[in-house]
Amino acid sequence: MAATRKPTAPRKATKKAARPKAAVRPPARDDEVGALFKAARFQETTSDISRALGLRSFLGKKVGRWVLHAATPSPTEGHAVDLVLNGAHQPGGLEYGTKHRFVTVDALARDLAAALKDLQRLAKDDELLKCPECKLRYVIQKEGKRGTFLSCEGMTRIHRRVEGMRIKDVACRGTSTRIPAVVIHT
Repeated sequence: MAATRKPTAPRKATKKAARPKAAVRPPARDDEVGALFKAARFQETTSDISRALGLRSFLGKKVGRWVLHAATPSPTEGHAVDLVLNGAHQPGGLEYGTKHRFVTVDALARDLAAALKDLQRLAKDDELLKCPECKLRYVIQKEGKRGTFLSCEGMTRIHRRVEGMRIKDVACRGTSTRIPAVVIHT
């Protein structure tokens, strides 16, 4: 007995639901951002690749062992500029202490002087940037499940020998609450 195939009704065309678009911040008015940092005596250090991706980087003057660093994040981040202390004297690297996040260019124009003064005060007071646990290393910006926090540079994986066994551990578990991790300027 041969199997017969049952005719099927043509399928109805269904419309796919449109994907929601990613939240994109308005253009950061790059010329204004550059002018504000130039007036504050920052030097632009943006590479051609970064500029093509919509990123800009500025280095300010050296304050003690720290240098002021400002960066415009990618357009999908939702804010205009981050201002932090940097240990290296070049863009990139670890971000130390409080991060000042400017949501708009208008907030940057309004609060830049106060943020610079706060970071310079922080850079001169080495004890506020030291880890409260080990008092040897400095606190850096980290992202966790509950948001941004300040932790010791030594909160990195190391290998130790305990009773003949090799285990993974961290050098220091210190976190700081003496200074805020992020100050948001709207």
